[in-house]
Amino acid sequence: MKRILCCVVYALCGIPLFAQSHVEVLAKPDNTVDFCLAGVDAPGTRTVLLNLTGLTNCDHPAGEYPFVVSNDGVFLTLRPHDSRIEIGYDYTYRVLDVWLNAPADRAFVYRLPCSAARPAAVAVREKQGVAGPSKDFSACCFACEKGDTVYAVRRGVVTQVRYGEREPGAGAGGDSALRNSSLYVEHADGSVARYGMPEGANLLVKAGEVVFPDTPLASAGDGSTSFSVSLFRVVLNSGKNAGLYFVLFEYFRPLFATDRGNTRLLSGESYRPVVTRELVGREMTAKEAKRYERGKRR
Repeated sequence: MKRILCCVVYALCGIPLFAQSHVEVLAKPDNTVDFCLAGVDAPGTRTVLLNLTGLTNCDHPAGEYPFVVSNDGVFLTLRPHDSRIEIGYDYTYRVLDVWLNAPADRAFVYRLPCSAARPAAVAVREKQGVAGPSKDFSACCFACEKGDTVYAVRRGVVTQVRYGEREPGAGAGGDSALRNSSLYVEHADGSVARYGMPEGANLLVKAGEVVFPDTPLASAGDGSTSFSVSLFRVVLNSGKNAGLYFVLFEYFRPLFATDRGNTRLLSGESYRPVVTRELVGREMTAKEAKRYERGKRR
């Protein structure tokens, strides 16, 4: 018997997890069975948690398996031991709009998101331990003025643009409790940068665009005083509150390239970014590097 039970993961604390995509199954004439991700209508990586049970005449063992998927298409093929007989199987699945348990590189060096025109004062907000769906919350807040540019910290794909979102870890009130807009950018190692934009910011990118460490994301508007950047990955929750939160947003403090060397920022200090060709281009493809060089020569 072939049974489908679809489980959906919902959004937590305003950070998007809900997956519009779904799994489809195709039984083929040669008695192989393809599992396909379908309905992908937004940028970014997804994780399919597929639980296979009741397998008969199959070369694949039963169990729950994570599949990291970026596009529509086949992500698993079951093959029969005896090609004359159909495979028996049951399955359930979840689709998450994130790379679950991604191998985020904590030694990676990021670009400071502010302009080199003057030093930027920094405030670091941290909250150790697990609070709701957040683990070891950390965000760097940068002072800014009208007209200042917010730059991407690393090459990645803009996966979400959100408005009126309460910043994770912020209190009930205060200057940074609610941002005019926020961007989520997914990086090659599965880490995600959340940019809490200043009030009245003019956004310069949209979902689906590839950005680089020298790409302007937004310009500060009237009344702007600060913006924030936080880095996190999404992990399975095995703690006491796993019944409430299936996953946790695990934050980490990044290394930034600054005039003081590669460092983790300290609250109350001021820093200037150091932007080199190597920092900007190290994750570019050959085609992206050529396009970037042509743009610099104009």
